[in-house]
Amino acid sequence: MLIKSNSPKKSMLSEGNYGAKVSSIECKPDEANPKKIFISFKIGNEKAELVKQLPASFESGTMLRKDVETILARPLTEAEEVNGFDLNSLIGKECQVVVMHKASAGGKKVPAVGLILPKPAAAVPQPAVATVPQPAAAVPQPAVATIPEQAVAVPQAAVPTVPQPAVA
Repeated sequence: MLIKSNSPKKSMLSEGNYGAKVSSIECKPDEANPKKIFISFKIGNEKAELVKQLPASFESGTMLRKDVETILARPLTEAEEVNGFDLNSLIGKECQVVVMHKASAGGKKVPAVGLILPKPAAAVPQPAVATVPQPAAAVPQPAVATIPEQAVAVPQAAVPTVPQPAVA
């Protein structure tokens, strides 16, 4: 008896760096008393979103704080540190994410956000530099000596000989 799956095989996002955009931020168990922060990322043209889960600690040096500063591409201002920072202001910000594969609870490999990187800087166009054509200066060419082809004889005395062992 032949049996096969009726559901189409889904392709998994490959590991690597991807351009991404923060699509949503969720606090659990609730916004008033968060224990975990879930930052969702829309990866390029992919249908699914990837989520990075972080502890809701915002002290200097914590993972959430580092990721927020990376997405902003700047450190927090003194006013943001004192008055607090609205995480929802990150929605729509662009960055890069490093996608890695990890095992889910069932042992199946799934893509996950391993690291958040800043958005790549746009290439700054360099101003065109006008060049004025210069007349070609006469460059002296080095003299090339030619040696006529002739056989070079090596005296037999100059070639060392290696004694051969006698065959018995």
